[in-house]
Amino acid sequence: MGYDEPYRGIPFFWTEQAGESLKYVGESTKWNDVVFRGSLDEGEFLAGYYADNMLKAACASGMDEELLAFRRLLESSNNPRPEELKNADSIAALA
Repeated sequence: MGYDEPYRGIPFFWTEQAGESLKYVGESTKWNDVVFRGSLDEGEFLAGYYADNMLKAACASGMDEELLAFRRLLESSNNPRPEELKNADSIAALA
């Protein structure tokens, strides 16, 4: 389309179900590891979807700031290891 740089747009969507907001960034139709931060039971969590140790997508409810940090990571191709996903300080430093 006449641009020298490759398109790096990151897919995203959000939905509201039963009064709860769910947001998703990235693209992953296949994964072999899902790493969680937060609490599924309390409805405040972030899930990172990994394929062969590469972060491909993230899904969150109630953790919007963290999800935005993951979007920046996906845009920059900076790949946090699964153990870093669990540590909020690690993600803030990477994003």
